[in-house]
Amino acid sequence: MKRIWRSFVAPLWALAFVCAWGDDESGGLVPAAVIERPSLFDDPHFFAVSVVDHDTQDYRFVRAEHADTLLLTADARLFFHLRAVAAASAAELLQHSETRVSLVSIPSDINQLPVADKKSLFFSALNPIVDFHNRTILARRARLQHLSDSAADRTFLQSMSEHYALARSGGPLPTRSDSLRELLRRIDIIPPSLVLAQGAIESGWGTSRFARLGNNLFGQRVWRKDLGGLQAEGATEARFRLAVYESISASVRSYMRNLNSHPAYAELRQLRAQARVRGEGVTGDSLAAGLVRYSTRGDEYVRDVRRLIRGNKLGRLDKGLWEVSR
Repeated sequence: MKRIWRSFVAPLWALAFVCAWGDDESGGLVPAAVIERPSLFDDPHFFAVSVVDHDTQDYRFVRAEHADTLLLTADARLFFHLRAVAAASAAELLQHSETRVSLVSIPSDINQLPVADKKSLFFSALNPIVDFHNRTILARRARLQHLSDSAADRTFLQSMSEHYALARSGGPLPTRSDSLRELLRRIDIIPPSLVLAQGAIESGWGTSRFARLGNNLFGQRVWRKDLGGLQAEGATEARFRLAVYESISASVRSYMRNLNSHPAYAELRQLRAQARVRGEGVTGDSLAAGLVRYSTRGDEYVRDVRRLIRGNKLGRLDKGLWEVSR
């Protein structure tokens, strides 16, 4: 059973305009630097762009039909989502080395590819997404480590406390220092190898019904009726539904937040924190031990995750991110 607080379901935002203002020396507001429109906005496969604001570290998901009125500042982080018509042509769409790019969905015919090509496409689509979200996590972590007592920083601390569900883990913490300490335990990287391995297992390499119809790569559930979702086959009386996401990126983001906030994965977060204290690398192989409660299969599920990481040599993806995060 996948334990989550809630899921991010479509749409996250419907954004038509971004106000980008900064402070001048006199205390007035001046327009912030606006960057030139990226060429990918004119790509026929362009579906949406994710924008992470430098100050708030909030995500915005902007569909192609709203992109013309979007102002992009130089310090915003962008991620482009492209629509692939078929799996055979999807790999070519991922070759935009000048910017962060992936697919909005796994192509529905991915199972028609040879096994090696299917696995390669799945990993190639997910890896840049995982890196984008991990970089955002690291930016949030860095800001928490340098908080002042400004109104903006107090708002940011409150936002992070809510997003990472501090109040749902035994009530509010007594002091700001306690909150910061716990948030830094939660706001930390999820090794790419772990994300890719679990995504492959949970979605059958992107071929499951929930992956195809709901971009749900990790079997995440929603319990509130107003959030909708897909009904599990053979579970007509179940109180939960499978979450539906606007993109596979949103599914990855929700899954990473889940591991970083739910009590079921406290052991994973403890293992990661201990590795940091010892100066050791944070790897998917080591953190997999904290996934015993992710599946009813318990320890056998952990062994499956580790076998997939080792069998596909995914551990090599973890080293570079760990070096950046130290």
